[in-house]
Amino acid sequence: MTQDSTIFTLLETKSELEKRIQSLEEMVVQLLITVETLDTALINQQKEIFTLERKIKVISEYLKSQQNNVQIASQAEETPPPHY
Repeated sequence: MTQDSTIFTLLETKSELEKRIQSLEEMVVQLLITVETLDTALINQQKEIFTLERKIKVISEYLKSQQNNVQIASQAEETPPPHY
């Protein structure tokens, strides 16, 4: 190998490494954007879950309070359906 070819090979290798580094940096940027997007989605889902849990609790308490007001007729008191 001559000195000129060695220099050319080193320059080519440097150029290839720079391209690979640039490609890796672009991948890292895309991954950071994806992580940020997923983080935002997770935060929104956590807020929605919290809201739904509160609503379920309110509905559950309402149903419990209404349970005492409901009077279910016994089977003997029930009128038979019209087709009997």
